[in-house]
Amino acid sequence: GYTRDEFMSISLSQLDVPESANLISSRMQELLERGEGFFEVSHYRKDGSIIPLEVSARVSSWGDRPAILSVATDITERKQAEAALYESEEKYRLLVDQSPYAISIYQDGQIVFVNSAALSLMGAQSAGELIGKPTSSIVHPDSLENARTRIQRMIAGETGLYPVEDRYMRLDGSVVPVEVSAAPFTFKG
Repeated sequence: GYTRDEFMSISLSQLDVPESANLISSRMQELLERGEGFFEVSHYRKDGSIIPLEVSARVSSWGDRPAILSVATDITERKQAEAALYESEEKYRLLVDQSPYAISIYQDGQIVFVNSAALSLMGAQSAGELIGKPTSSIVHPDSLENARTRIQRMIAGETGLYPVEDRYMRLDGSVVPVEVSAAPFTFKG
């Protein structure tokens, strides 16, 4: 928002928001030691609003004097998208964690996530008691082959396989009847 003349007459530190000001000196020191740097910073605009920037900087020279050449890119849209994604993930996490239905994620034949209702269903006190266990350890032995076949068919793209009634084995060995629904999706890549 500044004119070129205004911008050339102010110190860069005048633009620093307090959170960035604390980081600038260490970033400048790293830049001088390494000769280049890549970091994020926030500055005040002329109107007082804040602009998040991604800065790529390199130690150079200006005539016979040392200088720092920097290119700053406005990352407002990226920061807004990151904030929206974080909010969405937090809503999802809360929804899943507070669901009265047992929710678990299986990957490569192992349990990799369980919510509190799944802990209760399986008779576990903590997620650590279930995470890493093979899925075959919770499906009743009489149902195991059907469950494997169903999962393979689902992963191959077949639909209409769920919900199904099944039996699971709790950690104490007792059998619990369950209704299972499942869907494939990408989890941590």
